[in-house]
Amino acid sequence: MQLNFRGREMEKKQEFYDEVYKQGGSRRSYHRHYSESIYYPIWKKALELLKSNTLSPNILDLGCGVGQFANYLFDEGFYLYRGIDFSKEAILLAQKVNYKYRNCFK
Repeated sequence: MQLNFRGREMEKKQEFYDEVYKQGGSRRSYHRHYSESIYYPIWKKALELLKSNTLSPNILDLGCGVGQFANYLFDEGFYLYRGIDFSKEAILLAQKVNYKYRNCFK
């Protein structure tokens, strides 16, 4: 199925994102390791800020997508995490990639 990018209206629909996540996004980047993501430098900076906090933070990730940032956090020892996304496909992929922490995604 070819994605149709006619206007911003389509982006408001869950089905649009379900299809994007199924196909893996641009260059299948959603199906790759988090370190290969274009967002990795941002996530790395966010992790530095989290590590500078003396308390173990509760992390709420709205629009968590396929859980790549979560995977990074889990690898770095942050487990008080909840990821939420309105794409059912994104949540399924996040649960698959982060199977040990699958209950953290809704």
